[in-house]
Amino acid sequence: MAAACAPEPSANYGEGESEIKSPVVSDSSWGKPSWVIKAASAKVKAGNTAASFIKPILHLYGKDGKLNSIITADEGKADGIAGTGELYGSVVANSKEEDLTLKTSRLFYSSKKGKIWSDRKVEIKRGKAIVTGSSFTSDLNFSEIEINKQETRMIN
Repeated sequence: MAAACAPEPSANYGEGESEIKSPVVSDSSWGKPSWVIKAASAKVKAGNTAASFIKPILHLYGKDGKLNSIITADEGKADGIAGTGELYGSVVANSKEEDLTLKTSRLFYSSKKGKIWSDRKVEIKRGKAIVTGSSFTSDLNFSEIEINKQETRMIN
């Protein structure tokens, strides 16, 4: 991770913990990005492959290297080696390809499994339909979504 570029830890951080301002962390395979996280700041512990983010913006890419979705949150955690993460707070996912917006309070993702999911209440707006549910699982571009306890309503 980008810990080598971090400033010296301040008094607000534990032993071996650093803060990085405006970090950009990414993962790629064969020159094509899998995901990119940009954030206001991040905390990284020495020797750890995971980081905690404030105001993360997660860009998820397909195997073709095309941007699938952009997900914003209040806070998050990511492990660059495992290709996994968790976003929480006010989580909003936008998929231009599927023309939908998803809102939840906690979301997990795995770029290696090609999945995103939540165990929390979810709301998905697509066109004139609003779908709510108790939880969901999806592929990275939201083309295959499974929603538990689904309710759909139409808006004008």
